[in-house]
Parts: sequence; C-alpha cells; structure tokens
Amino acid sequence: MSNINDNKMKELDDKIKEHDDKIKELKNEIDKIKKLDDKIKELKNEIEVLDLWLTIASENGVFSKGSTYSSSQSTSTPSSRPDNCSKGSNGSSSQSIPKTFEEAQEQLKDVWNRLYQTSNSPSFNIGECETTLSRIFEFYNRAVANLRLRERFLLSGGHLLIYLASLLVVTVYSVLVLNIHAYMPSLNSDQYNIILYYSTVIGFIAGILRSMYNILHEARMRVFRRASWVEYISAPFIGGILAFGITIGIIGGIINDLQPASEQGGQEQRQRQPVQPYGLYIIAFAAGMFWRNAINKIYSILEGPKYEDKDGKIIKKE
Repeated sequence: MSNINDNKMKELDDKIKEHDDKIKELKNEIDKIKKLDDKIKELKNEIEVLDLWLTIASENGVFSKGSTYSSSQSTSTPSSRPDNCSKGSNGSSSQSIPKTFEEAQEQLKDVWNRLYQTSNSPSFNIGECETTLSRIFEFYNRAVANLRLRERFLLSGGHLLIYLASLLVVTVYSVLVLNIHAYMPSLNSDQYNIILYYSTVIGFIAGILRSMYNILHEARMRVFRRASWVEYISAPFIGGILAFGITIGIIGGIINDLQPASEQGGQEQRQRQPVQPYGLYIIAFAAGMFWRNAINKIYSILEGPKYEDKDGKIIKKE
C-alpha cells in the first residue's frame, strides 16, 4: 500500500510540475506580448515625431519640388512601395532609403498601418519596422545636410535670434546707460509715471527673452516654423503693451483707493504712502513672459462659454 501511495504522490508531483512549467511558459508569453506592445507604442510615437518633422521641413521648403536625395553608399534595391515591415523570401529587405518627400510619407503611412494590424502574422517583423523608420530618418538628415549654410541658418531661426538679441542690447543700453527717461520730464514728475514706464520696459524685455527661448527650444526639437517669424518679431511689443495695460489697471485701482475728499489731502496722503513698485514689476515681467497665455485667456473670457450637444444634453465645453 505504501508503494502505491508513493507512486500516486510522485504522479501528482509530476503533474504539479507540468502545470507549473505551463504557467511559467504562459507568463513568459505574456511578458513577450507586453514587451511587444510597449515596443509598438514606442514605434508609433517615433512615427508621429518623424511625420511632424517631415511636415514642418516641407513647410520650411527643405524638400524642393522634384528633388531627390540618394547616396552611393546605399546597397539596398529601390522599390516603389515599402515591404510593410516584412522581409522578402530571401531574408533580406527589399526596401531602400526614400528619395522624395512623398515616398517617405508613404512609407511612414504603411508602417503605421502595419503596426495597427495583428502582430501574430508570420510576416510581421518589428525589427524591419525599426529599420524602415531609420531609413526615413536618414532621408530627413540628408535633405537637411544638402541645404546651403544660409538656408540652414534661416531654418534654425538664427536671423530672428540676431534681431531679438540686438533689440535686447539696444533696450538695456538705452534704459540703463543712456537713461532716456531722464530726458522726459513728464515721467519724473509723478511716481506712477515712472513705475508705468519701467513696467512697460520690463514687459518688453520679457517678451524678447520668451521669444528667444521659444526659438531655441523649437530649433532644438526640430519643430521651428519659418512662417512664425511675424509672431516672434511682434512678441516683445505685445509683451510691453500687455504689461502696460495690466500695470495701468493696477495703478488706477491704487489711485482710486487712495483718493481723498480734497485734492490737497490727496497730495499729502500720496506723499505719506509711497507705492512699492517691485510687485508691479514682477507682474509686468510675467505678463511679458507669458503674453500668449494671457491673450488666449482674455480671448476665452471675451468669447464666452461654448456649448455642445452630447448624448442629447447641452453641456459646456471644457
């Protein structure tokens, strides 16, 4: 009896081990699927970035009409359409580096569609998808490298940076060195006038700094649009005007709060309670630095709330 029980126990142990092995295999398969899903998400993000780069480069005139970009070092055989991230029957890729903007966009579209299809297909090869994206990126780099130095300078916003830097130097030199406000008696006649003057200048300088930061950031991320030069040129002036408007509104509120019953008493009270301008200067700097956000907020307030019909109910848009 003991031998029979021992044999049954061994059989049970073997079955338990088999089940454990199957569970481990299933866990490994699940891990592989998760890793594949994560990789597919990464590739989709790369496709979106590449598509954005290609679109902006096309808007900036990088891909002139009819131009092709090729290299003698390329050993792959060109084809009219990509191989949908799969390899040919001989095990080698039949896809080449794109030669035109349209061909690069077509390959991106096919890779995107392929990633949305089932990954259980035997022809699916995520490594080939990565290779395809690398070829498209190589096409983009070659197109930029073929530009003349002047075109690359304009593409990175260098001309706008020179303009803004010159504007910054002239403004700081005029205010701190030349003291141009000293030649304006009306500014020095009242404390609020000089506060309003400095607030406007600070907002103007903040607009310059914000524009320079935006250009450098967009150029580094390869999303700078040459068509946005009007915005960057006018940004300092918009920042100064916005700072002027906000400051004069605050000063108007302060004057009304301090306005006495008689004019003589008002002069005495104004002399006894001088206004500390540092808070106003901080607000002016913030207005110039974030002028776009402020204008969007003002526009949304003036425009009023928007409503939409959702499931038969009228609700306010967020």
